[in-house]
Amino acid sequence: MGSALVSDTGELAFDPKAGTFRIRTEGCPYFSGDPSNGIALTKDISLSLINHRISAALLPVKGTSVECSETYLLMVLGHTGMDETIFTTEGLFTTVDFQGKLYADTPEGTLFVRCKSATLTALDTVGTPIASIECAPAHDGVTFVLDGTIPAVHFLLERK
Repeated sequence: MGSALVSDTGELAFDPKAGTFRIRTEGCPYFSGDPSNGIALTKDISLSLINHRISAALLPVKGTSVECSETYLLMVLGHTGMDETIFTTEGLFTTVDFQGKLYADTPEGTLFVRCKSATLTALDTVGTPIASIECAPAHDGVTFVLDGTIPAVHFLLERK
């Protein structure tokens, strides 16, 4: 975090040169910005993504600490909008006409979890499981490939 502006508590960090904003708390690590240097949500859970911009949050399902939890809600969301939005500028005013279908950029890359075994389930917007994502063994853990084809930005991660 060489050029980062860091809060007195160390929980907040904004790095304008890297284009990142991070929150590091016991209950919810959060990242937003350019993911090209990787995203370490905890010492054991990290993302390597090729998305241009991304926001990621990790919440413990039971308890208040992500370090002690075995089950998490992971939210990873890129650019969102509508595919036919029209912007009309007249003088000092811009009118925005939201049209078309809603879209959300889904994560593309890998999720690494330092553990012996884990499961990752993609969830729809109300928490219903829509797909299981297979893991592959990796050095000291497992890796999940997030290929951007599953229409989900919420995931249930369970370490075993």
